[in-house]
Amino acid sequence: MNTINDFQTLAHIPFLYLFVKNYCKITSAKKQLLSLLTIIACGLIGCVMRAIYLKYENAQIRDLLRRAELAVDGDIPGVGFQDMHLEFYLLAGLLAGSLFCMIVFRISLNRQNGEPNVKY
Repeated sequence: MNTINDFQTLAHIPFLYLFVKNYCKITSAKKQLLSLLTIIACGLIGCVMRAIYLKYENAQIRDLLRRAELAVDGDIPGVGFQDMHLEFYLLAGLLAGSLFCMIVFRISLNRQNGEPNVKY
């Protein structure tokens, strides 16, 4: 049983976006859209990477069972959608995207203000 489902994970997007927007003091509409798209893209990349990984692992298991002649193609179970746990990888991707935006836009904000990147 999943404690977090996909729709609850998607509900984090506005909060992460507002956090990045306020932390980095983004006022430009272009940068706001770029930060939102970056957060969403990183979340999708996290899901796609999980799906590709599971596809690769499933193919290895199928190949191993076929070589060992323990099962025919019809007897090999697949991975169910609920067993993929995509919501955790989506959330991890969203958090990584938010962190990436915070780093990039904070550095650009410091450069605009003439502040050094490293504070002593």
